[in-house]
Amino acid sequence: MLYEELQETSEMNSGSINRVKSDIHNLRRPPSLSDSFAFTEQNIERASSFRYRELPTVHEDVGVVCETCPYELYVNLGLRFLFHICLISIFETIFFFHYVSSLENNGIVGTIDSFTNALVYSCSNLTYQERSWIQTYISPYINVSNILHNGKNMYMIRSSNNAVLYIQSWLYVVFFASAFGLLLSIALLKKMKVNVYSVVYENLGFVFMLAFYEYMFFTTIILPYAPISSQEITQNTVLKIENQCKIL
Repeated sequence: MLYEELQETSEMNSGSINRVKSDIHNLRRPPSLSDSFAFTEQNIERASSFRYRELPTVHEDVGVVCETCPYELYVNLGLRFLFHICLISIFETIFFFHYVSSLENNGIVGTIDSFTNALVYSCSNLTYQERSWIQTYISPYINVSNILHNGKNMYMIRSSNNAVLYIQSWLYVVFFASAFGLLLSIALLKKMKVNVYSVVYENLGFVFMLAFYEYMFFTTIILPYAPISSQEITQNTVLKIENQCKIL
């Protein structure tokens, strides 16, 4: 409860040690009816004549704010996490299926070529008689038609399986994007305070920096990393043939 300030009010009667008149803004508080105030009829009447006005109850507004703050905080956190995961899922799908997988396939093919290139190049210098002799001894162990047929079938199976995985990865993107859109729609309908900067700009910046780091780490660390060499593979193959077949 506050009172309206009285202006141009003279001092109370003598006997009061509580001077209620301000030198700057005149009277700034109601007279005190404590022991320091002279209990005269005039002073009591003047003290009772102050006009009071009520201010809005602050505790009600504060109560509403306190009830909604945690709820809006959880909604903002949920939006930030969902948007972050959505961006990460998009980046991982594109980065793996359109970049990493191609490099892995090329790496495997390159390793196998290191074994076959020498044989392939040497075949160009073979005579007809040498080709017939080699084919006579190899044909019982190698069925070219079956090898080509099996290779074509496995290519189709591998491509089909990878296509399913590619679609599944984009379904993850759709799921998290839908969850983000649903939560954002609820927040807008409920007129919640959404921190757009934290939800969008911070996550965009963070994901772009993460994508740059992953690309840099992959190109400068993973690609230069030396896996098992073709010479080591040849050594292991020769040792196994020597131990099991006793022909080398």
